[in-house]
Amino acid sequence: MRKSLLLVLLFLSVLPLGLKAQNSLFDLESDTVCIGQKVNIRPHAQNAATYYWGFCSGYLNNPAILDDLGAGFQFNQASSIEVGHDGNKFYGFVVNPVGELLKLDFGNSLINIPTVTNLGDLNSSITASPNSLYLTQDGGKWYLFMCGGGGGNPSSISRIDFGTSLNNVPNGVNMGNPGGLLNDPRGIFVAQQGNVYYGFVVNNADNKLIRLNFGNNISKTPSETNVAPIATGGFGPPPGLGGPTDIAPVFDQGFWYFFVTNTGFGNSTVLRLYFGNTLSNVPVLTTAVANSTGGGGGNPPTPSKLKGASGITVLKDCGNWYGYITNKTNDSLLKYSFGSLSSGWSFNSAYVAPFNAPTDLSRIVRDRDSLYMFVVNSGSNGLTRILFPQCQNASIASSTSPIPPSPSYNDQGTYNIYLAINEGKPNAAVDCKQVTVIRIPPINLSHDTLICQGDTLHVIAGSQYALNYIFSPNYNISDTQGINIKVYPTISTTYTIRIPFPEGCVVDTTLRVDVSRVKADAGPDRSIGDGASTVIGGPNTYKGNIFTYQWFPIQYLDNPFSLTPTATPAADITYYLKVTNTDGCVSIDTVNVKVSCGGNINLPNAFAPENTHGAPRRFGILNKELVQLNYFRIFDRWGKEVFSTTDVTKQWDGTVGGNPAPFGVYVWEADGFCSTGERVSKSGNVTLIR
Repeated sequence: MRKSLLLVLLFLSVLPLGLKAQNSLFDLESDTVCIGQKVNIRPHAQNAATYYWGFCSGYLNNPAILDDLGAGFQFNQASSIEVGHDGNKFYGFVVNPVGELLKLDFGNSLINIPTVTNLGDLNSSITASPNSLYLTQDGGKWYLFMCGGGGGNPSSISRIDFGTSLNNVPNGVNMGNPGGLLNDPRGIFVAQQGNVYYGFVVNNADNKLIRLNFGNNISKTPSETNVAPIATGGFGPPPGLGGPTDIAPVFDQGFWYFFVTNTGFGNSTVLRLYFGNTLSNVPVLTTAVANSTGGGGGNPPTPSKLKGASGITVLKDCGNWYGYITNKTNDSLLKYSFGSLSSGWSFNSAYVAPFNAPTDLSRIVRDRDSLYMFVVNSGSNGLTRILFPQCQNASIASSTSPIPPSPSYNDQGTYNIYLAINEGKPNAAVDCKQVTVIRIPPINLSHDTLICQGDTLHVIAGSQYALNYIFSPNYNISDTQGINIKVYPTISTTYTIRIPFPEGCVVDTTLRVDVSRVKADAGPDRSIGDGASTVIGGPNTYKGNIFTYQWFPIQYLDNPFSLTPTATPAADITYYLKVTNTDGCVSIDTVNVKVSCGGNINLPNAFAPENTHGAPRRFGILNKELVQLNYFRIFDRWGKEVFSTTDVTKQWDGTVGGNPAPFGVYVWEADGFCSTGERVSKSGNVTLIR
């Protein structure tokens, strides 16, 4: 039935005999974090050959996934199962009471459906009616021990030798009953302590604990000793072994404990045997779990009720102890937890499907970040897989780096961080730590993340349980450790806010301040002559379809909505350019245009009365500052006067005596006074276009 399970076997499947628990391989900066907060890991293991970090590893306190793999594995009321890991392959071994050994090949993952090889009875070396298996490795070689007998068959123990690989064709040795003390033995277990190899079985027929002594060679035929445990009572009867069915030995902190399932005395129980620091001691017996009211039937089973307990596994997963027991009578698997190896067990849950007269359960084996356990069912000849899967809540699933990255988690809960070093080597070691992820406490962070260039943003941070607030970077901010601050960046900036809470939870959040930039450039101030035009607007104005432009006042502008309008002011004037973007941000700039008569008279150099060439239709003085016009005269090329006026507002329409003047060049002259009293006089040419 049940074989032993050392503490370290949880992580490495099968390790060399005598390997002790390892020192801490890493620490966590904090074992409590918020959702989304990075978990900083401090590794202690240096110069290891290999590293494997699992950041969301399967955990026995999480819900299990149970799968009925069916009955296609040549089981014939299978009585025991053992699972191990050799290199990168996983193997299982199952015995049928008719005397058959089956090998299950899972390939490189226990999630696979195994293929089956029937190894038969290995030349009659398998014990009669085998009921318990134990797989171990010693000196690089693999050994499978089994025991059985009873029901009219002789009791014996056998050893199956695989050599250096579990994939080899094995040889078997039936060592018989060397001391004559075996009587329907169950729960075989073999371990090395010092230079001596010890084995143990419990006799179901006569309620005895039998110690096997192999001496200094695991391949020798052992001697047998009847060990009478010292009973101290405990939680209730029975005072000793009663119909024992399986053993789950545990070695922890230098001390040995055996947990034994019993079905006698009308109740199923779990007894604890404490050996102290050596397996050669006489153990002290107490009760770990007792069904004080008997029964334990029902579907689902009554909590904590053992009913036909057939197999047991006890192990420690990241600081917590767990016990799993198969109940053959009511088709269930019970889970218990306990704080220490010497304390009482607390019932956790009962799994009732898919089991059918379960006879044994394997040790729990880690396949990278998932945990597996298998149960054989004699009622259905089926195999049940129990999976504690890797979670999907970590930002990083795994790493092989000596210096691990810092994972974070997207949901609250308790998660396992697991490290295995030197896998497959004699100095292999494992460690795990649990991190508790809690909800982010309520945080009020009032802000508007969009500001216009030059504006100030008022930020109020607040949370009932926050210890303090730390803002960074220290850029255009009134205070980096306050709860009421002002920021005034000139470019879009992301501020980080670190908010520590009690118990190690730290929230790193961000405040993104987007600065909406807009710039108006009306151009440099300028002076123009009276009647002259100028294009206003500078090169630094932001351009694009997200911007609109407006000039005011609109007088004397050809287009007040243009980026660069033409201005022909009559007097000194200040123009304002207003640029607005689609965020509603505004920038305003000004340009001063000074108009001066400047001793000049301004007229166009061409005009077209029919306006077919885009030129003015009339020809006249453009000055606005002339207050007196002494004369304005126009002559044709022969010197004949064709137009004359002293009214500064009158213009020549290109006719002479009511008839159109011919195309050509004409000469003009003008004389008058500016508003400043300055006399201006000028002459020039103009082209009349037809």
